[in-house]
Amino acid sequence: MHSGHIKTLQLNKLNRRIAIVHDTLWEYGGAERVLEVLLTMFPSSDLFTFYYNFHNTTIVSAFSHHHPKSSFIQHIPLFYKSRFPFALTRLISWIYFYFLNLSNYDLIICSSHSFGSNMVRKKTGTLHVSYLHTTPRYLYKEFVNRGLIQHFPWNLFLYPVLEIMKYIDKLSMNHPDLILANSYTVKKRIKKYYNKNATVISPPVHIAGKLPRKNAYPKYYLAFSRLVAQKGIELIVNTCTKHNLPLLVVGEGYLRNHLENIAGKTIRFLGYVPDTDVSHIYANAKALLYCARDEDFGMVPVEAMAEGVPVVAYKSGGVSETIINGKTGIFFHDYSQIGLYKAIQQLNKVKIIPKDCYEQAKNFSKDRFEKSTFTIINKYSKLL
Repeated sequence: MHSGHIKTLQLNKLNRRIAIVHDTLWEYGGAERVLEVLLTMFPSSDLFTFYYNFHNTTIVSAFSHHHPKSSFIQHIPLFYKSRFPFALTRLISWIYFYFLNLSNYDLIICSSHSFGSNMVRKKTGTLHVSYLHTTPRYLYKEFVNRGLIQHFPWNLFLYPVLEIMKYIDKLSMNHPDLILANSYTVKKRIKKYYNKNATVISPPVHIAGKLPRKNAYPKYYLAFSRLVAQKGIELIVNTCTKHNLPLLVVGEGYLRNHLENIAGKTIRFLGYVPDTDVSHIYANAKALLYCARDEDFGMVPVEAMAEGVPVVAYKSGGVSETIINGKTGIFFHDYSQIGLYKAIQQLNKVKIIPKDCYEQAKNFSKDRFEKSTFTIINKYSKLL
């Protein structure tokens, strides 16, 4: 079902007004890809966000024509140059969303990857749908223990702040009428942290009409990700450096300079790559190496499989729902250079058929996302 079919649904009568709310448009990642699809599904919708980073060219290219409406933070000079005050404002973002006037809207869709957006209020008869890309990692114990709060003296200040945010976060999850999760991994967290039920609708991944052509003699391994700590790129770079494996790193992030400094001669960094060049990069890839831990869903492994490329991945979180071990990729359980290298060696001994990868990826197509989303929203609209 495509955006042209929207008018056939009850929820999209001509007098229906739709608001799409996204926590922040700070940088472009998987959540923003989903947001783009939601905006094409509901082309007459209005977009609201706490902060719109108009200094990020990728964000501007994707969303400027939707004219995002944002908070007063938008107008603080040079705010975008520092991530630390941006992190602190997460404490107050819920206030912006709580007082956001959405009384004229009949459908509110919150695209939530951080904190605060679900605090929006609605009029009677309005359907509030929350699509959770993740639960806020910095608020809950198993993730916090890996981060800054475990280090004295930060914990003296951060612990009470995070407890307040956690309370607000749980309170906000009483607002939606319908909660959607991007994976069963996130669904389990929603039940654990909020005691709420969620319906799983996997994120939309672009799937070509037929299996793309691959080079018969692939040249390199591929790491395709934002270059941030949680994605595990450092483990990939260190492993490929130690074993002189050819590696192409695609993506930008605050770790790029550090990664370039530790990388060996067999590793190349391409930075941001436009969508038009992605298929060519995959066509020459032996495999995608993916070492994110506790990934919420993991769109990149599915995109790789859609190109007929197998995935070597740490078995954790959402990727365990998308990769078929031994058929579309190889999992490893020992999160170390040894564990990753053994998995790469194992992949070289297994015959992976590109068409199997492609067929598995089709289970997570954009068409399926649109159809599932329209169907469940229409169903709940009739119940109000």
